[in-house]
Amino acid sequence: MHRARTPASRADARAIGKVDGEWRCGKHGGKPESVDAEIISVHEAEHIEQVRRAVFMHKGSALFRSDVGGDDGRMSEVTLIWDCMGYDAKARLDKYIPATRNRPATIVDVKKVRSGHGNVERFGKAVHRYKYHWSGAFYSDAVKQLTGDDRDPRFYFVVVEDAPPYAVGVYELSGTDINIGRQCYRNVIHRMKQCEQSNHWPGYSTSVETVELPGWYVKQFERDHLIEEVA
Repeated sequence: MHRARTPASRADARAIGKVDGEWRCGKHGGKPESVDAEIISVHEAEHIEQVRRAVFMHKGSALFRSDVGGDDGRMSEVTLIWDCMGYDAKARLDKYIPATRNRPATIVDVKKVRSGHGNVERFGKAVHRYKYHWSGAFYSDAVKQLTGDDRDPRFYFVVVEDAPPYAVGVYELSGTDINIGRQCYRNVIHRMKQCEQSNHWPGYSTSVETVELPGWYVKQFERDHLIEEVA
């Protein structure tokens, strides 16, 4: 959703990019190799514009938009490189707003979800399933190390559904969840260090085991089989 690419040979492709500070497309955009452009279809460009409008219409987006915040140093697609527990680490922030004396830094992570999956309950499950709280803590620790600010950044998700009307939700990741994510990702790195030091990388069981069908399938089979016998 942040950037779209399609093959340049497509008949409906257009060059989308900035020329003299203005966004242009089609014949006004110039040749793809002559501008800093992404090649996307007209349909994709329209889709992106509809999503952008939906986000801008959400009141919560005023916390992050450049046209609202003014010149406070906020940046988009920011790359961070730092030392994480002895390892070279890299992250890419969708939006970053530097801290002030009275406010910690802000990190914004944009997520596209299927239609009907953008409400706070379902997205909360996605945070757990895809370990977004791990990445939230990972990004937050990077900002703290690189800026020298001990305060945890405010971490927000801008969640956009992928079909009209492109429902939008803006959700803040709680400090408790960030702390849980921090402990989780650090435990994994600590285990990796132990494996490197011992040169022992444990996998699955070293003995022969019996594989079994999933329990739900066995119950379904028994139920269906019972119905067949009764019939």
